Amino acid sequence: MAYLLVDLLKKYLILFLILIILIYGFVLRMECFYQFSSYPLEPDVKGFYSRAMAMKSFYQASAREPLYIFVCKIWLKIFNNRPFALRLLSLFSSLFLIFMVYLIGCRAFSPLIGILSAHLVSINYYLIYSSIRGVRFEFFNALILCFIFIAFIKKNISLNRALAILTLIGASMVLVRLSALFLVLCFLCYYFIEKSRESKNKFNFILKISFSFLIILLAVFPYLLNNKRVFGEWFYPSNNHAVAMRNIEFSGKKGFPTREEIKKNLYAGEKITPSKYIFGMHTLKDVFVRYLKGYYYCFSRYIKYSLHENKWILPFGITGLFAMFFSSARFIPICMAITVFPTAFILPLNVTENGVMGMDMRFAMPAYPFFALGAAYFFQLVLTSFYSVLVEERGGDYK
Repeated sequence: MAYLLVDLLKKYLILFLILIILIYGFVLRMECFYQFSSYPLEPDVKGFYSRAMAMKSFYQASAREPLYIFVCKIWLKIFNNRPFALRLLSLFSSLFLIFMVYLIGCRAFSPLIGILSAHLVSINYYLIYSSIRGVRFEFFNALILCFIFIAFIKKNISLNRALAILTLIGASMVLVRLSALFLVLCFLCYYFIEKSRESKNKFNFILKISFSFLIILLAVFPYLLNNKRVFGEWFYPSNNHAVAMRNIEFSGKKGFPTREEIKKNLYAGEKITPSKYIFGMHTLKDVFVRYLKGYYYCFSRYIKYSLHENKWILPFGITGLFAMFFSSARFIPICMAITVFPTAFILPLNVTENGVMGMDMRFAMPAYPFFALGAAYFFQLVLTSFYSVLVEERGGDYK
């Protein structure tokens, strides 16, 4: 009876702590919200607002993917179509992101790791500011964590049910950010690698995963078709981003827009696809080196800067991720590497020796929840080692 009471108290204590973290995170974000409430919405957020107000059908072609715009449209109706509501949408999405970090840490490792990692996400300097911008960053990254939770952590779920949920989440990810199509494919391939050992019929497993990806493609196809019909390009948003990155990298050089021209229009110049930008304008060696630099800068510049006054945590988070890679929790650093891959190539752009970052930090910050889990994992390893030493010194009778 006493053991049951202790377990019950532990559960309530854990729930109390995560509730405190969520409330504290909410207070920090609301404080930031009021500080910036008089500032105008960013151009991206204004675009989400105007497209949400004009949206008549889900697959209506626009320069942005439809799902987040559709969510914005529903959210705006709740708040009588007031533009500031989009800031609240990203704020509440960030709280859900904190909860998902806790859930992954708690279920994959221990309540201690769940609590510590959620706390690190809740107090992060940049994530607090980002949560009131009104962009889709928090919403999209919460979907990534949901995918990882179902794929690699959720227990007592059948393969068919898991794949059905992953298909739904994967389609949502792509309909929020089209570049996530490659991301989802990588996640599904890694899901097969990790789970194929549990499957008696690997060929049947491959067919099921292929079918899931086909369903995702079918869900996205009407949007792609509208892009082709209206804009003349299947992957219009992704191609636009490739043009912007090319202009940032090569501005002022012969045959490319000048800095003055791209200040007026970031998408000026010849249209280009992401693959042509990466592989057609760089050698394989350059691509390889750039990706390595991107992952390096992700931590050494972007995440380090986001830690603000807590930069001392940086080596512990990196060490924790490294230690995870050689444990049963290797899916955490591998999923982190997959998550950052679509943007790793552009992270070194315009980075100067004095530490100034050339790109918006949101391109690197999807790595932060994994970093927080790594830091919490490291702290638990230290505490466990310290406890083991005490037990050994007391002859195995430490209480």
